Amino acid sequence: MSHNIPRPLRVDVHTHILPPKWPDFKLKFGYDGWIQLEHHCKHWARMMKDDGTFFREVEEDLWSPEARIAYCDRVGIDVQVLSTVPVMFSYWAKPEDTLTVCEYLNNHIAGIVKKHPTRFVGLGSLPMQAPNLAIRELRRIAKLPGMVGVQIGSHVNDWTLDNPELFPIFKECERLGMCLFVHPWDMMGKSLMKKYWLPWLVSMPAETSLAICSFIFGGIFERLPELRVLFAHGGGSFPATVGRVQHGYDCRPDLCAIDNAVSPEKYLGRFWVDSLIHGKDMLRFVCSLLTEDRICLGSDYPFPLGECYPLKRPGDLIESSELGASIVGKMLGRNALNWLGIRDKTRALLMNAPHRAKNQNTNLKCELAGTYIQSGDISLNLREDGTFDCASSERSFRIEGKWKIGTYTSQAVPTGDVVLKVLRSKRQRPGPWCPLPSTPYELKVFVKGSKLDGPLDAFNFEHVKRRSGKNNLIEGQKRIDSKM
Repeated sequence: MSHNIPRPLRVDVHTHILPPKWPDFKLKFGYDGWIQLEHHCKHWARMMKDDGTFFREVEEDLWSPEARIAYCDRVGIDVQVLSTVPVMFSYWAKPEDTLTVCEYLNNHIAGIVKKHPTRFVGLGSLPMQAPNLAIRELRRIAKLPGMVGVQIGSHVNDWTLDNPELFPIFKECERLGMCLFVHPWDMMGKSLMKKYWLPWLVSMPAETSLAICSFIFGGIFERLPELRVLFAHGGGSFPATVGRVQHGYDCRPDLCAIDNAVSPEKYLGRFWVDSLIHGKDMLRFVCSLLTEDRICLGSDYPFPLGECYPLKRPGDLIESSELGASIVGKMLGRNALNWLGIRDKTRALLMNAPHRAKNQNTNLKCELAGTYIQSGDISLNLREDGTFDCASSERSFRIEGKWKIGTYTSQAVPTGDVVLKVLRSKRQRPGPWCPLPSTPYELKVFVKGSKLDGPLDAFNFEHVKRRSGKNNLIEGQKRIDSKM
């Protein structure tokens, strides 16, 4: 028997996509600097500079909506927000040529969103080096279904984002209700960082901090209070340096407060960031700094520096952060809908999409310390504070630990997990943490240091595969049917 238990909507605000092919822009425009996609074998392609220099190897999920949907079903993502790969911004090119590139990319994303309106929403690209052309394209894509905002770079050639030339674009975004996603690109100091992947590790966070400080000190937040802005990669290095930024404002207002006399700390909680932080402690800190309403799930799919399967699953960091079910639910999806400006009918459409019915089983992931007993009934007492204990009816035996809501599907059980399908629960009362009494749910237990050499008398095991190792982890899946 199966029973669907509502789970939080999961919206990934930070994903990138490209068309499977596009015109040879070098041939079309007559000068160098463009990127092409070279399909050299099935499912794989190379991003190549037009001088023949290799840029990046990519898989088909960068251009195939079908591959992306299959991935989302596998990892439990309901909606992806699509934006182009920043290398395609092309701010360096002639403005009319950049506009042509943006139109091509925007039409591609709009076409995908139109075909799959419950799986994707779109962000457009703009020729930011030419504000008049950028506003024209902004107005065009605002009329396309499912195109709810734009992605821009952390700077535009020699302009930082506080440059007066750019302000009309941001003002028009506010007027149209279009959200803004700021992504680092063309990283500062890259000529000095030729080793160790440092432009991506050091300069990218600095670029995002540059963008945030430009918005604060340039008075953009102050003058455009309704503009909804999200900065990539958890705000980059800004959260770690906000104390220094505030102190700079306090001690040298003659240098910092020349365009906006308002304290930087006022704007904490004014903008959104994604969850791509890669550290539980830092996520909790950013949550306390910017508030729980301003962090959205973002994976940087499909690139390896993101929170992407198989190394990680989108939302793993949020779900493991021990922030509580209500906050986790906000970060997984509700905050994203607010940033995107999705309300009413469209919100209901996404929440009730047919594909969500396939993966409505809510899983509970527990960490156990100790060793399993070999006989007797096992009783689990799950508490709403996130703790539990596990006891035996025949032996003086008890295990205590913590549990949390998860959203893995049955097709995505990680190595080392044991899945228990509970047919009845007598002790749980309805609440945000616990399912209703007498309803089935799945309990995922990560086994640490337990061998599980033989079946427990109270359970029926279907043994799949076991491997030995330092932690004696179980590889594959054990299904356990038990009445509690």
